[in-house]
Amino acid sequence: MADRVLDGPLRTVGLTIPGAEVFVTSSPGDDAVEAVRQARADAAVVWSRPQAHRDLDGVVLGSVPFGVVLPEEHPLADRAEIPVTALGHEPVVMFPRPPFSGIWQRAVDHLLPRGAQLGQVVVEPDLINSPEAMVRAVARGSGVAPGILGVAERMGVGGIVVLPLDPSLFLDLEVVWRRPARPAVRRLVDFLVAAVDDPEVLVSAPRRPPAGASGQGLRTTFSQPSALFVKMS
Repeated sequence: MADRVLDGPLRTVGLTIPGAEVFVTSSPGDDAVEAVRQARADAAVVWSRPQAHRDLDGVVLGSVPFGVVLPEEHPLADRAEIPVTALGHEPVVMFPRPPFSGIWQRAVDHLLPRGAQLGQVVVEPDLINSPEAMVRAVARGSGVAPGILGVAERMGVGGIVVLPLDPSLFLDLEVVWRRPARPAVRRLVDFLVAAVDDPEVLVSAPRRPPAGASGQGLRTTFSQPSALFVKMS
């Protein structure tokens, strides 16, 4: 999903770092962090990094707004926004929890603040085609699903609507790297930090402070899986 949020900047990142060749690869969740740890990648863009992943340096790029994807015939589909209290009995379609434990739990807890009942969360196992697979499952009537506002409605899947939530759901997007950072990695981080200021990029200022993180980086704000890792040569 991170590649959809940063689609524009990622198309040009290879032109911004003189003397370095940049490879951007999608990866299922926690593997992006492991790729950086194992030096298979120089940096990764990750969602809601859990405490166990805070051995890497990182900087919060910003917060991404999520809404809820509903079948277009759903009784709530004509509302301007959906109160989470109205979703208490809805089946919720999610990607597999591992390897996305951080973002998975936050999304489920937000959509179902009173807790999920047995069988209420429906797992869509198709990681290769996620998040489109989740949206198609909603269109087939499997339930409702979280979706990035401004992205989910542009996937070309018919029979769905995407609406804001009340209260809003924002998830942090962060870039992480190993220390000490090579100059090329620092230039990459600088580029991504600047890129999210573009109004066409679906990232806003972080909506909550980072929890329990420390480290060295280009900013003093450090946050807390993702789909991208970057290798430079």
